[in-house]
Amino acid sequence: MRLSYLGLSFFRNFQSLELRPPLGLVVLYGDNAQGKSNLLEAIILLATTRSPRADAERELINWKAFAEPLPVARVVADVERGLVPVRVEVALRALDSRTAPGREDAVAVEKRFKVDGLPQTASQVVGQARAVLFSTHDVELVGGAPSLRRRFLDIALCQLDRDYMRHLQRYQRVLAQRNHLLRRISQGLARAEELAFWDAELVTHGSAITLGRARFLAELQQHARPIHDTLSRGQNGLGMAYVPGVPGLAADSAEDAGQPFRLALKGAFPREIETGSSQVGPHRDDVHFALGNVDAGVYGSRGQRRTIALALRLAEVRLQASRTGEHPLVLLDDVFAELDAHRRRQVMEAIVGYQQAIVTTTDLNLVSPDLLAGAGVFRMEAGKVMPVTPGYGGTT
Repeated sequence: MRLSYLGLSFFRNFQSLELRPPLGLVVLYGDNAQGKSNLLEAIILLATTRSPRADAERELINWKAFAEPLPVARVVADVERGLVPVRVEVALRALDSRTAPGREDAVAVEKRFKVDGLPQTASQVVGQARAVLFSTHDVELVGGAPSLRRRFLDIALCQLDRDYMRHLQRYQRVLAQRNHLLRRISQGLARAEELAFWDAELVTHGSAITLGRARFLAELQQHARPIHDTLSRGQNGLGMAYVPGVPGLAADSAEDAGQPFRLALKGAFPREIETGSSQVGPHRDDVHFALGNVDAGVYGSRGQRRTIALALRLAEVRLQASRTGEHPLVLLDDVFAELDAHRRRQVMEAIVGYQQAIVTTTDLNLVSPDLLAGAGVFRMEAGKVMPVTPGYGGTT
């Protein structure tokens, strides 16, 4: 998979930008806060329809757009999948154009999507441009909140499996409705019998999510273990354990999750009425990582956690390639600065085999000279991209 064109309009710190990255390695370098991470964020937004960084989507719209009658940010890309080109577009429109600059926190944002010029839903856009992002924040995948690990699984799976995405979207809506009903029951405004429909829906879609995650993690582990062995020089083999949010359900029995799920809902009912929220289901799933017999999330050093996270991302690239027959777009956001020479070299050797990888850095010396010699190099400054390598098409 190759990104042949990226256009940004009023996205983050970019007022207007056009970039035509070459095949192979693309290096974006410059000081911090110049827009390097924002550019990669735009690509991930096209791939997943969601930002990996923004707390609210209004943050994605450049504040200067609010001087216009209709504040809109746009991200457009031409992606080549095999020999088939496709144009993907995401537009973020502020619904209240009267909001003054500096008051964007009061603005609701509507997202609209197009594929080859035709309006599409978010679910139809996901997977058109598949991408894997390596970030310095990935270290939190190991020791951070369980929600980060669930999000990692969901983003990876949604790019590969439309059925999984549909189950996830439905489950999230059912969960919200069921929680609302639980609160009404606890207030005496509804009867417990009204839960039957929502329980059945929760079990149907939740079981599909559990099965999808369990299978994905088992497959991911097959790729991650040898990668981790190489990165860590064979120290402390990597273990990964899927922990379902349904008590009593083992990962190897996830295919038969329906009955345990129903029993768990029945047992959790008193607690759910007390809290007004659903206590069991894949919204409480987790993944545990171990090095040998040691819980890496609790006792692993920051360096060990970073190595695990790096192995996960490299494994995700391999898994996507094995399932689809082509590498995704590979994005590395300033990760070299936190890696030692051995791990940096291993990542660089992996990059050579990818059809296209976009790397950001503040220091070109962190990229090996032999890779730089064949790379498309661009300098970023204040939201502008300037080609350093002759013949490559970066424009602002």
